[in-house]
Amino acid sequence: DISSSISLSSHLSTKLGYTFLWARDIEDNKTLNYRPKHNIVFGINYEQSIYELGADLRYLSKVENIDFELVEQ
Repeated sequence: DISSSISLSSHLSTKLGYTFLWARDIEDNKTLNYRPKHNIVFGINYEQSIYELGADLRYLSKVENIDFELVEQ
């Protein structure tokens, strides 16, 4: 997990973060269901007096395993 934030001005700031997740079942050494390996987030925030406006963009990599019992065939 790594993250950073930068103030571009007294009112405007950005943030960037990355998470690597290697979630495995210890008993059978399989990837856990619905866990993306990579997660990247970028955010921008504007703050003026008592008001604040922000937006985030997120990227989640494709999950390796899903629960096929819940998928209609």
